[in-house]
Amino acid sequence: MMKIGILTFHRAYNYGAVLQAYALQTYLKDRGCDVYIIDYYNKNVYSNYKLINWKLIFRKNIIKSVFAIIEQANHFTIKRKKKKVYTNFFNHYYRLISWHEITNLDLIIIGSDQVWNPNIVGGFKNAYFGFGIPKNINLISYAASTEGITLNENNTIWYKKMLERFKVISVRERAFKNYLEKIIDMPVYLSLDPTLLMPFSFWKKFGKISLYKNYILVYQARRSLHILTFAEKIAKQINAQIVILTSNVSTVDHKYVVVDNASPEEFVGLFENARCVIALSFHAVVFSVVSQVPFYAIKNKDGWDNRIESLLDELDLMDRFIDVNEDINYTSIDYSKTMSQIERLKAMSVSYLDRVLGL
Repeated sequence: MMKIGILTFHRAYNYGAVLQAYALQTYLKDRGCDVYIIDYYNKNVYSNYKLINWKLIFRKNIIKSVFAIIEQANHFTIKRKKKKVYTNFFNHYYRLISWHEITNLDLIIIGSDQVWNPNIVGGFKNAYFGFGIPKNINLISYAASTEGITLNENNTIWYKKMLERFKVISVRERAFKNYLEKIIDMPVYLSLDPTLLMPFSFWKKFGKISLYKNYILVYQARRSLHILTFAEKIAKQINAQIVILTSNVSTVDHKYVVVDNASPEEFVGLFENARCVIALSFHAVVFSVVSQVPFYAIKNKDGWDNRIESLLDELDLMDRFIDVNEDINYTSIDYSKTMSQIERLKAMSVSYLDRVLGL
């Protein structure tokens, strides 16, 4: 039995990050692999999730330090609850292996998520690019991701150098695939996010049924000042209330229903029961599709939209990718065509994994 380690953002307090890690672990386990998630700590990825950010407090500017202390004191209880929610998930769903035990592995899969975004992981000299992994361990990627802003000439030499270590490469965005194929001497495969590898029935069973009724779900992993104005227009058209699911984005308005620190199971359940989703997040789009719920993905025009755009383009759903200021009349989605597109992409992803795993 092949012993496999997954290297990804498994401890981020982020719904998409933990669900994609769990999905890939589960998929490989179901295929008969002895699979673990490597418990690797990258300070650039995880430092934002500390209960107290001491760097913000101990500044030369005393006024900024005081404001930082006040802000962190106000958010301490929420952050502590969030840590508990995610720690429970890690303990219940993950099968972990320490960094010191990776020498026992036959294969390491790097991905999914933005593991090849140097702006997030702190450059190129880290484990996500194979740095420090013994040469005798086979190394591949699965649906590795980045953002469009990293696909530039300054990074080309680094991508070319660091990816020489990999036996086979698959990425999540077509633009990334096209970029890499021009600079490395090997094929680059396009693969689905691991959450879409699992049957939709799996997520239906996993999700916790929402207590809310007749609602539009708003979820933004990046901040948009106008997303709620757009959500109000859609809510009025279909006569529904607005439920805001918070991530690391502060949403301050008591006229909305705000869900703080939902568990990953509750996150999935909130999509399953929504009448419509307003999304500023890649995985918000994914779980809208998984739940076959109408959605609108908002363009933020901040250089970080390409992940959503790539997925919607592959699924022929670009009409749901809109400017927040567009005058939209609510429409439902005929998911029959979308499902056939997902099955096509899933077949490609499964074929890739079967080939590299020798299944």
